[in-house]
Amino acid sequence: MEKSIKLVMWLLASALIIITSYLRLERYYLLVSFTVIILMLAPQFSKFEKKKLDSRNIVMAALIIAIASVSRLPFAAIPSVQPVSAIIILTGYTFGADMGLLCGAMTAIVSNMILGQGPWTPWQMLGWGSMGYFAAYLSKSKGKKLPLAIYGAFWGIIYGWLMDMWFLVGFVRPLVLETVLASFAASLYFDIMHAITNFLLIYLFYDSFISRFGRIKEKYQL
Repeated sequence: MEKSIKLVMWLLASALIIITSYLRLERYYLLVSFTVIILMLAPQFSKFEKKKLDSRNIVMAALIIAIASVSRLPFAAIPSVQPVSAIIILTGYTFGADMGLLCGAMTAIVSNMILGQGPWTPWQMLGWGSMGYFAAYLSKSKGKKLPLAIYGAFWGIIYGWLMDMWFLVGFVRPLVLETVLASFAASLYFDIMHAITNFLLIYLFYDSFISRFGRIKEKYQL
């Protein structure tokens, strides 16, 4: 039941983002961003109502969001070479799907308070939130960093396609197969760079991240 609710909320958030972009309602991007947060995190909010709120989880989430947000700043001029995606993927892998979703979605809106909010923000929230969420499903392969690094490379491409969809739905007319393929082809270089960056960072820092944050998770029962 819970998975069904999450899927419905995910679809509603995705539909809202696509419709808003298609209707070119860019001036409402902040309203859309916070609505997407509510939809994507609604199942987690319901959990808080059913159990005692653990401040340790909140502190850990805030710490990871801060680290991921700050990591974007030095690489802002190189959009496809950023450690933020690797941090979010490792977070979801280590702490679970809900934490990955929360940190991914919130990192986009928090970091954009410095780098600049815009109609691209909800799409970034969807992309980073999704990659953090699904990384948890690889947790059964603990101790094997190669599958997670490959997953990171895969999401480097998928994330780029999501951002292409923002451009296509919001600005490209007519929206036909030729224009879609042309947009994907134009961004392919940057998507590949993102994929390579994710692969290398996850592969190189997997052991360090898991040893430190994994120990915190076990010690404080997060």
